[in-house]
Amino acid sequence: MTQRGQRFSVRMAPGQSLLSAALSQGQALSYKCLQGHCGKCCVQVTTGSSTLTKPNAREQEKLGTKLAQGYRLACQTSFSSTLQRQ
Repeated sequence: MTQRGQRFSVRMAPGQSLLSAALSQGQALSYKCLQGHCGKCCVQVTTGSSTLTKPNAREQEKLGTKLAQGYRLACQTSFSSTLQRQ
């Protein structure tokens, strides 16, 4: 995934948010509110989107059409407990 031009790699961590997994794996993602209000944790998922849950209402409201381009809120996006097909 990328955030503000910087590339990050995060291993799948079922049940964890993308942000929590990234931070626990030593990735320095930017974030602030942890509730999906500020949008600071917005990332563009470039690979592995099938391992993530579907966008929730907060993401849909905050990101709108950017969702189709792979953008997600790392604090609101979780890894699925099972792989999903795209």
